[in-house]
Amino acid sequence: MPEPGIVAELLSGDEMRETLARPRLVPRAVREYLAEIIVRDLVRGEDCLSCDSARVARRMGPLFQLFIAARYTEEWGALRQIASACPAMAPVCARKSLVALLDAFEATAVDGAGAGTGGSQDLAAFTWLIRDTLVLWGRKPGEGSTPAHCPEASGDGRLMNDLAQRAYVPRIRPFLDRIAESEDAMELLALLYPGRMWDRGLAGLHREHAGNIRLYSGIAARSGELREVLDMIGRTSEDESPVARAVAARSRSELHSVVNSKDLQYLLPMELVKLQDRTLKYLFMARWAEGKLLTYHLTGRSRSRKGLKRKNGPVVALVDTSGSMSGSPGLLAKALVLAAAKRALGAGRDMRVVLFSSTGQTRAIDLTGKRKDPEAFLDFLQYTFGGGTDFDTALRSGLDALKEHRYGSADLLFITDGLSKLTDRRLLREWGRFKAENRAQIYTIIVGNDRAGGLEEISDRTFILEAGPGLEGDMKLTPR
Repeated sequence: MPEPGIVAELLSGDEMRETLARPRLVPRAVREYLAEIIVRDLVRGEDCLSCDSARVARRMGPLFQLFIAARYTEEWGALRQIASACPAMAPVCARKSLVALLDAFEATAVDGAGAGTGGSQDLAAFTWLIRDTLVLWGRKPGEGSTPAHCPEASGDGRLMNDLAQRAYVPRIRPFLDRIAESEDAMELLALLYPGRMWDRGLAGLHREHAGNIRLYSGIAARSGELREVLDMIGRTSEDESPVARAVAARSRSELHSVVNSKDLQYLLPMELVKLQDRTLKYLFMARWAEGKLLTYHLTGRSRSRKGLKRKNGPVVALVDTSGSMSGSPGLLAKALVLAAAKRALGAGRDMRVVLFSSTGQTRAIDLTGKRKDPEAFLDFLQYTFGGGTDFDTALRSGLDALKEHRYGSADLLFITDGLSKLTDRRLLREWGRFKAENRAQIYTIIVGNDRAGGLEEISDRTFILEAGPGLEGDMKLTPR
């Protein structure tokens, strides 16, 4: 659950303040209170009804009833899921829901029948209640007060549900539909900019790159084997820390003390005596429920693997950006790198993307750490490939990355069309020594070709990625 300070941060955002400052029939104080209730509900999962619903109703008037009805719609649940899965979108979800609620409320006040509920007597009564409340809200202090308890005012919960479905849902549904179309882009932006709230900068990046991200995510999703291959890359923390296997853990082999608990397996015999008496039996059950039975506390030491976290290490992706990769091979390469980035960042792993072409022409893009450059990665997805191909340059860049402390436990992901060769024998010997000492591995994926260009000699696993004409249909990833 987000920290309490996130509520104040979301409410003080520029776009939320602009939304609250826009003149409306509902007073500013009520709008601000409603915004806080919405943020607490969507972002922190707080239930305003469990605290003091009467107080909330007094402050919000009949708007409270519409809020409650909207809160139980499927659309509200979808907003909760979005805010939870993508914190960067939380302020947008809260703001959109606030605007939809206020618009629905004021539309009912202006023309109740126009809200689409058929103009029933209950609706007419509720509409007059809204109008009376707006009049009271517009009075000066001491001239009147808001209805003391509004939930019973309309007397028909079905009316409120119907009003929410016809007035609130149509106003929030288009937003949810747009979110569904750009889910991949929002997921990636949340991974590239962790902890950053949705602002105009992120919105601009979303508009610029959403189409490309959706395209490449769709391509990668057509290969069922790709996820398994990506999970192989990056040695585990267990492999790099054999000492961790000998970590001692507590075990129950020796009597240590007597404690209060509800563990019947280690119950003292004196507690069992209570079960023989009808009256004391109730005392036994009460203490068992409270965890206050006298039990033995056993302890000891043993070797255990429990608690050892198996976490894959970093990923260094070497991406061929030569002219021969233009067209379908380039699209496949970008789809592979995007899928690898999502998997790595989603698992909290470091990742570097090295773009290479001709001799000495490389560019490293870190997705994590102090040198992270997420905008450069997004630009790569729009990059037009060109130039020659030099595998020696790529392998040298990958080897240099593995020698850095941050990427010391990384493996290399080589993505190319295989139209080149390794010629630097000295570099190959250096790689061989490094690999033997550090157990580093290379996973090569060949796109748009069925030849590896000699990369199979240094690769631990080589795969051929095949796609149908126009990248339609499923992609096939075949081990070579």
